[in-house]
Amino acid sequence: MATSVRVLQGQTWCLLRALTRTSVIPQRHKATVGKKKWLEREKDTTWAEPLLDWPKEQVEIRKQEPSPLHMVVRIHSLKGIPRKEKDLAKTLGFGEDTKKLKKVLLKNIPTINAQLKKVQHLVKIVPVTFPYGLPESEEDWEHCYLRDNGEFIVRRKIPNAEESLPEDVATVEAKESSIWDMDFETVKKQNKKKLEDYDINSEFFKPQYVYKNNIDGKEHRYFGDKRFNGRGRTWY
Repeated sequence: MATSVRVLQGQTWCLLRALTRTSVIPQRHKATVGKKKWLEREKDTTWAEPLLDWPKEQVEIRKQEPSPLHMVVRIHSLKGIPRKEKDLAKTLGFGEDTKKLKKVLLKNIPTINAQLKKVQHLVKIVPVTFPYGLPESEEDWEHCYLRDNGEFIVRRKIPNAEESLPEDVATVEAKESSIWDMDFETVKKQNKKKLEDYDINSEFFKPQYVYKNNIDGKEHRYFGDKRFNGRGRTWY
């Protein structure tokens, strides 16, 4: 019985394919999407613009001067890889004993590039650029840092005011003291008093007035005067 049912199902499927000449799913898809929309989709080539711009970008990249340093970041785990690759990663400075996403600076020379080629599936290589130039003194080296995009930022030391001024400029005379000048101790006492009086940011929190003796004129909201036989009372 089961075999006869399968044969009937196969026959009906063959008949359906012979009638439609196509599969069932494309026929249903064409029914929902009109012919004009299909033609509009075929004319739209915005998805291919990045592919067309890629050769131009490669030409511009080749024109640039090669960076003397590589910033290498390990982005994958070293578990399950061959022992040779683990040893090579250790010699380059990003082995198993180091943390993931650690930045390592390597020279852009053929020997190191050949080693990086063997472990390129484990790391991300970014060329180091110097947008603000190289540090000029030893003091500049203390404040340098490397960004994630490979930019080496140099924070140079700003000269003192006396050093930056020319010799012709006369020095400013000392300012005379006045009774209205506030010293550090006065400001400290004033702030301490505001803290003790709970008066911090009082200009932003206006007081809420409480009307007494029914000054607001809203005695119709109260019923105390009726309780006391109209004698009245002080309202709070």
